[in-house]
Amino acid sequence: MSFISCKTQENSLTIAQQNQRFESRVLIIFYDKEIGNAPMLESLSTYDATVVYSYKLLNGMAINIPTDKNILEAIEYFKSIKGVLSVEPDRKLELMNQKSTPTVKIM
Repeated sequence: MSFISCKTQENSLTIAQQNQRFESRVLIIFYDKEIGNAPMLESLSTYDATVVYSYKLLNGMAINIPTDKNILEAIEYFKSIKGVLSVEPDRKLELMNQKSTPTVKIM
């Protein structure tokens, strides 16, 4: 009789290794306008996270996760908070690759 481990590579990585995959310790969270941000704000102190920026018109906020916390676990934790619609790691996106910008010659 043999057993196969159900442990994924993701689970076997240390917190430091998982955290290296992300550019920053900031999560962008959007919440339901009807429920409001009260449940989110309460959960921040429980998780020792801090608000970096509040997107009032978009019903969202950017929060900073402490370095001793696992980013992937933080994402799952905040997804479970009442009223939270989405949780995504902050990242930089390029709207246009500079190498593919067309060159226009004027004669």
